[in-house]
Amino acid sequence: TYLGVHRGGYSPFFMALPNDVQPGDRVQLVVRVDNTLDDHTIPAEKMGWESYGGLYRSVYLIEQPPVRPTNVQAIPTVHSNGAAELSVSGRVTNSLSSTYRGPIRFRLEAKDGSVVGKERTRVELAPGDATSFDIRMKVASPKLWHPKHPYLYTLRANWAASEAEGGTDRLAFPVGLRSFEVRGHKVFLNHERIWLQGFGHHESFGDHGPVIPDKVRQRALTRMKDQFHVNALRPGHYPNHPKLYNLCDRMGILVMAEIPA
Repeated sequence: TYLGVHRGGYSPFFMALPNDVQPGDRVQLVVRVDNTLDDHTIPAEKMGWESYGGLYRSVYLIEQPPVRPTNVQAIPTVHSNGAAELSVSGRVTNSLSSTYRGPIRFRLEAKDGSVVGKERTRVELAPGDATSFDIRMKVASPKLWHPKHPYLYTLRANWAASEAEGGTDRLAFPVGLRSFEVRGHKVFLNHERIWLQGFGHHESFGDHGPVIPDKVRQRALTRMKDQFHVNALRPGHYPNHPKLYNLCDRMGILVMAEIPA
């Protein structure tokens, strides 16, 4: 059973298993990888870095609830007076055999667990249907993310599962409140001018190639931060492993991500 194709060696992608595959079944997944480069591929031939072959990023088997938000984005807006808002958007999909009606609740939590912002959206979806949502929440007494104090909130969502299954489905991920802009030849973080000091950083290490152990990645970023006082990183000419961005968020490093070009 052919599942699909993905072009590009650096960005994540998903393939849905056939509907007749049930929990407990034993199936074989076959992946063909082709790292041939030419003038029409991205990256193209002779772009200046090693194009490794094979699977060298994480592979997951993901079990999803029948009703689920997907492609969730949290985009902050920071005003010049220090006030902040969070725009949360995405899509909700219903794979139940019945209509789903119910709210999806979002809340923003500080490190001490206090709720500093909350909002909800209500959806009604026919079987197999999907819809988009876009909500905006104000943040009480916002603590802005900065390389010197990289404060991260936790955005949580919960929604009622199907009555047949009971319980509540949830998702959560970290969010930093910050704005970044360019005015002429100057860059501004949270409306204050900032000097960027950092490294160009390829995702390739001796003895490991592009398959970088967590402790090696952590050690490299810690050395940059502690010994060279960086506040910015340019990770090569391609998206790096998501762990790099999560580490930089926690450590206080701005990242300029690029496509493979």
